[in-house]
Amino acid sequence: MNECTSVVIRIFQAKAQDTTVYRVHWLCMKALCNRWAEELILVEHEMGWTLEFFLFKASMWLIRLTLNGKAQMEGHKCYAIRQAHMYQELAKHTQAGFIKTNPTFWPIS
Repeated sequence: MNECTSVVIRIFQAKAQDTTVYRVHWLCMKALCNRWAEELILVEHEMGWTLEFFLFKASMWLIRLTLNGKAQMEGHKCYAIRQAHMYQELAKHTQAGFIKTNPTFWPIS
């Protein structure tokens, strides 16, 4: 009788340990899933911020065309227009790449 009791206790302990292992594994996977969900949110925001940065830089270069209401020298105007164009092209290219990667992408302001 004593042998039966010890076998039952061992089986119960083994099953309890297995349950603990499954619980720990499930909790680890749940935490990993939560981290990736948070990372996805952050990456989507960073995509929007990158696009907004390029558009901001383009607008800043266009503002520099007439700094303080004065006309700038021809070379300065050319440089400012070139820089504004570069940032606008970066914004277009970036947005196209983001939409290709994530069709539901919409810039977050």
